[in-house]
Amino acid sequence: MANFPYKSFCWSLGTTSFRTMDFNVRIEHQLSLLSEFRKVNGGAWALAQEDYYHFIQERGFVKGNAPNPAKDAREKTSGLVDIGLIDGERNLTVMR
Repeated sequence: MANFPYKSFCWSLGTTSFRTMDFNVRIEHQLSLLSEFRKVNGGAWALAQEDYYHFIQERGFVKGNAPNPAKDAREKTSGLVDIGLIDGERNLTVMR
């Protein structure tokens, strides 16, 4: 059997990027957090962006203090919209 060397890859979706070994775990984790957040805060996404950033920060999904939390919330979720896992209002889409 051939021996293949390890190669690191980086996936980029919209403005969100993930290392290969974290790709699926981070997506699943964020979808879970987003679902939890939307149960409590079902309002318009435009008004909830900063709150979402602080929500995921409190749960350890992001570290540090973003100078523009709303923008960071959009960056964290835009790739999920691009691949159809959530809609533009950041609600989980129905999987068929």
